[in-house]
Amino acid sequence: MKSLDDWNLIVSDYLTSQYALESTIQEKWELYCSEIFNYKSIRNEINSQRHVPFGRNERGVPDIILRLNNRDIVDIELKQYRMAFSDEMEQQLISYMNQLHISIGVLICNKIYVYSYHYANNQIKKLEIPFEKNNPDGIKFVELFTKENFSEKSIEEFIDSKKLFFTNVEKIKSEITKEKIFDLLEKHFQTKFSENEINAAFADTDINIISKKGKAPDPGIAPPIPPIHTISGDKCFWFEGTKYKFQCRLILAVVKAYVRDNPKVTYHQLEAAFPKDLQGSYGVFLPIEEACDRVDLPSKRFFTDEPILLTDGKTIVVCSQWGNSGTVCNTGNFINHAKRLGYEITVSQ
Repeated sequence: MKSLDDWNLIVSDYLTSQYALESTIQEKWELYCSEIFNYKSIRNEINSQRHVPFGRNERGVPDIILRLNNRDIVDIELKQYRMAFSDEMEQQLISYMNQLHISIGVLICNKIYVYSYHYANNQIKKLEIPFEKNNPDGIKFVELFTKENFSEKSIEEFIDSKKLFFTNVEKIKSEITKEKIFDLLEKHFQTKFSENEINAAFADTDINIISKKGKAPDPGIAPPIPPIHTISGDKCFWFEGTKYKFQCRLILAVVKAYVRDNPKVTYHQLEAAFPKDLQGSYGVFLPIEEACDRVDLPSKRFFTDEPILLTDGKTIVVCSQWGNSGTVCNTGNFINHAKRLGYEITVSQ
């Protein structure tokens, strides 16, 4: 499925470009507009950094304007991928859309925000799309913004449908109450048991409804220990059913598993979970920009091919310098530490 592959390519680029300059991101999105969305610069369908007058002495410079049939149809505003959404970003995009009389806008920062804007009455509709592989909304984004499929009405309808979906989900969640569950259970048991029997059973029973998402962790407290994973094997290192011949890849897998099991973990919480002295001079991991500053060839010391994005916007890379002999026994230390966190690793000779 082309739209799936195209979306996952965009996500992969995003994950490895957290600290790229806006000019680099600009070049990449111009390429997407051409190669993925099928607009052609040679036909004046992609305008980059066009100067737009805002008055006698003011000018704006929209990052990318897409055109179709000699008409401006989409304004795309680009920020660094590590930047979170702000009202100022949105106001800039809307001001360009208003000036150009464009109904569809896209703001790209640490997420993608798609806008439908009715400049006649200043009505704004917005949809947030995270950079996540296989995200159905991201796949739909690619489909809708491909030149052959482009329709302002279809994009607005998509935004409306997602808004209705989330509204309905929240309404359903608000109505999942202990009382309603007891009412449903009572109706279920009425055909088999007497009212007294049901009431007696209910008197000794309680129901607690807990959101799976839970509460965000306190920034100063390490996340809870994840569940134990017991794995067995007959050779090398085994973790979560996978054999690791090289211990450094094993360590990468454990850190990724910890982030997966604690999706809201921040950089400082992860530092608390995996202290620097487990590895030595580099630490278990570093922010990607610090790793690039410390060594000339980061890929020789860190797994730059598999960066990990954290909930606080930081992107880390795990150190690949681990040993298990002589004075360097940090692999064994790490495995013991991983077991204390609840992860079991089997080592076979």
